[in-house]
Amino acid sequence: MAEQELWTTAQAAEHCGVRPSTYRDYVSRQGAPKHVSRQPGRGQDLYLAEAVRAWHAKRPGRGARTDLPRETQPSGKRPMTNQPPFTLVSAEDVTDEILELAVTITDDFYPDQRIDWGDVWDRMDGATLTDGRELDVGTDLMSPALVKIKAYVRGLRKMG
Repeated sequence: MAEQELWTTAQAAEHCGVRPSTYRDYVSRQGAPKHVSRQPGRGQDLYLAEAVRAWHAKRPGRGARTDLPRETQPSGKRPMTNQPPFTLVSAEDVTDEILELAVTITDDFYPDQRIDWGDVWDRMDGATLTDGRELDVGTDLMSPALVKIKAYVRGLRKMG
């Protein structure tokens, strides 16, 4: 019997295009394959590579409306646009629409627990804005724009 390929959390996350913490969230909340063993000596979770590939291939695309019944979902194809992505850099780039997106994500996925901001950025990245452009949150997790979003969400949570 051939040995099955095993991946660490980091490898599974890389295949899915997310951070390891986000992949662990997928396992706990979204039905991603659970680990099948632990790496000897290091204690890292190991996942069946084929199971991760199959699960990832079935996932809806970024921005899919999984909150709607299947028959009312949009076609899945985004309208073609010649507009470049909307890249968040400065705090002034943050619009009310972007703040609302962050609030919706944190309320839906982190209602009563600590927020995984890396996961929030992953979920925001690539979202389609009302003007048809895709949101690009960039790679600097401490950019003034992302700091402003964090402060806004935290402020709302403190107010109750």
